Amino acid sequence: MAVTKVLARKGRLDVGIHYVLNGDKTNEQILTAYLNCDPGHACRQMLDTKRAMGKTDGVQYYHIIQSFKPGEVTPELALEIAREFAAEHLPGYQAVIGVHVDKEHIHAHTIFNSVNADTGEKYHSNARSYYSQIRAISDRLCREHGLSVIMEGKADKAVSYIEWLRQSRGQPTFRAMLEADLREAIEDANDIGHFFLIMEHKGYEIKHGSRLGFRLRGQPRPSGTGLGRPGGKVPGQERFMIPGRKDPLFTEDGIRAAIGGNLDAIAAGTRPAIIYRPRYQPYRRRHPQKYTGFMALYVHYLYLLGKAGQRQYPPRMTPHLRREIMKFESYKEQFAFRAMLEADLREAIEDANDIGHFFLIMEHKGYEIKHGSRLGFRLRGQPRPSGTGLGRPGGKVPGQERFMIPGRKDPLFTEDGIRAAIGGNLDAIAAGTRPAIIYRPRYQPYRRRHPQKYTGFMALYVHYLYLLGKAGQRQYPPRMTPHLRREIMKFEQYKEQFAFLREHAISSAEGLQSVRTRAEETLAGLIKQRTILNVRKKKRRALYDALSDTAALAPAKELYEDGMPGMEEQFARYMDAVSALEQCGIHREQLMAEKAELYRQLADINREIRRARKEISMCDTIERNRPQMEHDIHVAEAKAKEVERDEYRRR
Repeated sequence: MAVTKVLARKGRLDVGIHYVLNGDKTNEQILTAYLNCDPGHACRQMLDTKRAMGKTDGVQYYHIIQSFKPGEVTPELALEIAREFAAEHLPGYQAVIGVHVDKEHIHAHTIFNSVNADTGEKYHSNARSYYSQIRAISDRLCREHGLSVIMEGKADKAVSYIEWLRQSRGQPTFRAMLEADLREAIEDANDIGHFFLIMEHKGYEIKHGSRLGFRLRGQPRPSGTGLGRPGGKVPGQERFMIPGRKDPLFTEDGIRAAIGGNLDAIAAGTRPAIIYRPRYQPYRRRHPQKYTGFMALYVHYLYLLGKAGQRQYPPRMTPHLRREIMKFESYKEQFAFRAMLEADLREAIEDANDIGHFFLIMEHKGYEIKHGSRLGFRLRGQPRPSGTGLGRPGGKVPGQERFMIPGRKDPLFTEDGIRAAIGGNLDAIAAGTRPAIIYRPRYQPYRRRHPQKYTGFMALYVHYLYLLGKAGQRQYPPRMTPHLRREIMKFEQYKEQFAFLREHAISSAEGLQSVRTRAEETLAGLIKQRTILNVRKKKRRALYDALSDTAALAPAKELYEDGMPGMEEQFARYMDAVSALEQCGIHREQLMAEKAELYRQLADINREIRRARKEISMCDTIERNRPQMEHDIHVAEAKAKEVERDEYRRR
């Protein structure tokens, strides 16, 4: 399985090529390949192509990443797939390929010139080309080589913008909730009927047919009235969601197969016939974990920083309001933009002398205006919706990308209403009760002393957002010393140190010293192993270099044999490398396997050494911070008692 990604880059070409060919990531450039360019001269040749075609501006290169499933592919196979992909998808383009093995998952990087060396055309990437070309070719090559492919829906079945936005912000989505409930029901069910019973008990309606569909019970059917109004569409709630489109596990056949495994486990006695899950009881944990020693010190310190121990409970609300939480982003978008637009319209109507002056003021404020039977407004520079699917560039964001027509709700904002209002301005100017030009002070945010009083629809939205717990509830930081305020910047470090203490169950100085001693012993053993491997590597250095030269200079050798001038030096280096490999008496494939294994062992040991050194450093840091933290806690508690005593005296 290969997860593909394409990136357009306007930065320096040599920086991108250097990253792809990094020897630490590509086993000393063994796992590299070139397309329509020479090793060592790829950057210069790509730049020469740009200058020859007169296309040196804009996107300099494109970067394609193919990430393979851990354990499914070898580095050599990944390089072969990337080379076949580049040859098929990028004919005429100069490309550099490098397979990186520094992560758990092997991934291939392909950097290619944005200008075609044969035709002079620039490469263009979009969602359609990604799915129809890049993704399609990559999946086909994976199948041909016996690898799995990503199972998901078609390109036109993308998630909605609201769902994508919530996913990117780490917020809960209906799809994630549904999939979690499905997996739990599959794990608990004994047969397909039991599965449906569990899902109905969880509060879902089920639509049976060619594909199973699920939605929350009691949701109104969509009427097409739009987001933000009763009956409007919220992705995955009112309409039946069909999770089997993206994951075959959630089809009826996949569910039956998974439940069949449960029946086998019950028959074998390795699983109970009925799984009892504890009832979910939020905020009712009666016996929280009791921390002692260093962990208690850190918990108290994080509490003083205002980052831990202060649980925020959501407001009590009806089940309907809980479902409406999922619509919050759409309400927020609509309210913010509509309020800003109406405020600007009222100000422009007040300032304008005629309809042309009004349009000029609105354009000066940054709006595009659509003239027709009704006036439409949107922010200038917003991309037009392209129909490529919500959640991708060009997708719809309510009230911003599309023109908003405020005259639908208030006749003042129709063209006739604006003309009538401006006519009153002209009468006031003629009567001398109003200046011809109104000078307004520059906008200064966060200095408004008298908050605006919302009415009508805006007041409704403000009150609704308050009920959802998203607006109007100000949170004040705890009282703290100036030193503690500076310490807030180090919160992530303290959080990491606390996690370290909890992981190793450290509650005293003796426990901390014991962990440090074990880490030092582990580090000494790892350094000894690394020394042995480095000695082996040093003995084989010449052969490994020769192996790298034969792979990197093979294209130069072919060019030399074809009669291209300037390849003499590269050809001589290639022949020296071949001669060294022949003299050693070791087969080339065996030597490559030996080198790959040696570098893999070195990488693993270096990773363990870094982990051990980090543990030692963490122990030293905790021991060094402890006196200052105890002092800060003492000062904060004394200050709190003093404030409490002063308040008591005032009362």
